[in-house]
Amino acid sequence: MVVNFSNFKKSFSKLKLQGKSKLIKKENFLTNRANRFFVVLGIVFNLVAWLLVSVKLMSFPEPIILHYNAYFGIDLVGSGKEALLLPIAGLIVLILNYSLGVIFKGKDVLIVKIVLATSFLFNLIIDIALMALISVNQV
Repeated sequence: MVVNFSNFKKSFSKLKLQGKSKLIKKENFLTNRANRFFVVLGIVFNLVAWLLVSVKLMSFPEPIILHYNAYFGIDLVGSGKEALLLPIAGLIVLILNYSLGVIFKGKDVLIVKIVLATSFLFNLIIDIALMALISVNQV
């Protein structure tokens, strides 16, 4: 009995290609609700961070408190321009994670959601930190 593997190999490769094309066509990056939710909220929280720094922290007289610890007290003082590093870091993480999401969109859906959720949570934490800085700097 002779088995012809060439026909099997051709039919298997056709099935494999059809499955990938269906996955890529069905799962577009921003048409997915969860992906769009995390990207939009990440952008919104980053814009809020920029507004908090430009409106609130830049209006305080210098030097302002940039880091406060409950155990040690004030351990970093600087200008309001140095507070811009937080929204810049949030923007870098947002762009980097969005790029990784685009790269992994056809490979694994769960990794895309985790990466986008991480950028959203990172920008949320930055907003919380900026609100804490504003409350510490108010006289």
